[in-house]
Amino acid sequence: MGSETNPLANGEMASPTMSESNRTSRHALDSMSTDSIKSDEYVKLNMVQFSEGDSDPLCLFEKKKTEEELKEIRPKKVMRFYQRQNDLIDELLAPIEDTSVAEEQHAFQVKVAIYLACTCNVVLLCLQVTAAMLSGSFGLFATAADAFMDVLSSAILLITSWIAGKKEFYRYPTGRGRFETVGLIVFGTLMATLSLQLIIQIAQSLFGTPDKPDLGIITIVLISIAIATKFCILMYCRRLFPDPTAAVIAHDCRNDLCMNTFGLILGILGQYVNPYIDPIGALVIAFLILVSYTKLVLEHGQLVAGKCADPSVIKRVTYLAMTHDPRILQVDTCKVYHAGNNLVAEVDIVLPPETTLRVSHDIGERLQEKLESLPNVERAFCHVDFNSTHDPEHRNRKRGI
Repeated sequence: MGSETNPLANGEMASPTMSESNRTSRHALDSMSTDSIKSDEYVKLNMVQFSEGDSDPLCLFEKKKTEEELKEIRPKKVMRFYQRQNDLIDELLAPIEDTSVAEEQHAFQVKVAIYLACTCNVVLLCLQVTAAMLSGSFGLFATAADAFMDVLSSAILLITSWIAGKKEFYRYPTGRGRFETVGLIVFGTLMATLSLQLIIQIAQSLFGTPDKPDLGIITIVLISIAIATKFCILMYCRRLFPDPTAAVIAHDCRNDLCMNTFGLILGILGQYVNPYIDPIGALVIAFLILVSYTKLVLEHGQLVAGKCADPSVIKRVTYLAMTHDPRILQVDTCKVYHAGNNLVAEVDIVLPPETTLRVSHDIGERLQEKLESLPNVERAFCHVDFNSTHDPEHRNRKRGI
């Protein structure tokens, strides 16, 4: 592949050039004695540096490809590279907005979704147990068992959401937000355990001759009401994405929609075609529940264990640290990882050796506040150093990390 197929070889975003105003401001700051910079002078210079006319200090916007240029780029692999680069530039240059009011409103909507799901699950459990007893269908008994676990899961989400909202600084200095993730893991484990038990019981019933299910009009109407209700809750929760609690409720509703519909079809086929279709289909439903919630447990277990954040988040944190202040010489390290559903950011920056403690503190504190204003960033730590030739900080040598 030639130079056209290797965009990094052409210098695209490989070594972006600073704007002229950025160089001038940096030169002015470097030529001053750091000891003589007062706090108000620092703020004034910082505001000039990051004024509206210089909101793109690394001139990234100039690196974007227009739609016409993208259409002319060949092969398609290179075109997709530039499309991703355009998206990355848009993410890096996106303004940081105050989302506190929106987060409060979103939290209220999530709480409504939890209460709504809990109430509906209790009612639907009664409907599905009645339908299963009237019909004698293994498939409907499997969906009724799933409905029972839905009630239990709703109670777990309700309790963990209440616990996470309580503040007890001396016992939980960083808050109780991780209780929500722990609740989701407990819920997924219970669902997977129930599915395994269902698989064992249904498999045992296949060794004999299963009874033919009897689905009447009442049974079909009850299951149809359950399906319609779950669909409405699913549509409401999808509006709250990517909230993890709303995502779990939507995930559960989607599974219930598929399983209730599948169970109803299996009951009808078992009644009119072959009685073995009903228990075999119930076995498939139980297996799908097991696989689905095993994935849920593994996914949220990684979040509690401190899984690395999405690369796009790490790139934005690095960019914000690099362009935060003209006196920042380097970004030594940048780590963003999960602490439950939220994120923790750790950034090591390098300042000139002669920088005073007061100025270093102000730069680091403002950077910390900026990073904590990002969505889902619960806590940010900023470490200031005077060179980058030393061993990485915070290395856990006892565990060999």
